[in-house]
Amino acid sequence: MRLLGRNHLQKIRGRSAQTDRWLAAWVSEVINAKWKASIDVVKQYRAVTRVAEGTFLFPIEDFDGFVELQIAFPQGVALITAVQNRL
Repeated sequence: MRLLGRNHLQKIRGRSAQTDRWLAAWVSEVINAKWKASIDVVKQYRAVTRVAEGTFLFPIEDFDGFVELQIAFPQGVALITAVQNRL
């Protein structure tokens, strides 16, 4: 996948070593993912929440929040649209 919007991750970088490790691993996994449909994402990430077709919330380790990711499966593009605290 081509991953866009990484600038949003700056919001939580440096909060803790655990969060930074999670972010690095997550970014690597997304870049190397070969997802073709929503079910592929859910199979890889059991804790992910699908909020709409192609839009997912990934809970962030050691941070009470999530990364919102929109995926255009046919194009192989993933866009980070937000990093937010849980409401």
